[in-house]
Amino acid sequence: MKQATISAGEQLRHRREILFKEVDLIQSVLDRMFRASFFVKGWAVAIAIGIAWASAGGPRSWLAAPALLAFWSLDAFFLHQERLYRALYLWVITYRLTRDEFSLDLRVARFHGETAGLLAAFFSRTLLGFYGIFALLSLAAALLAKVGGR
Repeated sequence: MKQATISAGEQLRHRREILFKEVDLIQSVLDRMFRASFFVKGWAVAIAIGIAWASAGGPRSWLAAPALLAFWSLDAFFLHQERLYRALYLWVITYRLTRDEFSLDLRVARFHGETAGLLAAFFSRTLLGFYGIFALLSLAAALLAKVGGR
């Protein structure tokens, strides 16, 4: 029985098709991560302002802190996942044309040791700058309420 052989050109063309499909999948995941992160930031701002307005510097102004921490943590998770998918993207761009392993595999667990962890994402410059401002404002409002005797 004669086995079908694939020429080197056909194999390269097939690997390129897989590369393009895989890159498209990864880019769509990164786009969803970006949109989710943006959505979380919007809700964080709305809720922090709502709590600050409702408490108006009163004794309950500390209530913004748990909500802020929850949104900050969720946003850090999205940032961490985004970094893992960027590592996957780089791996695919670098190795897909020469390797068939992990073909169309979007699981990013194998990149946990290669990227910064969740705690590093939590204290990244972008998230620290964004949520840090709200944390400082919330703390200042709570301290002013305590000093003002409200």
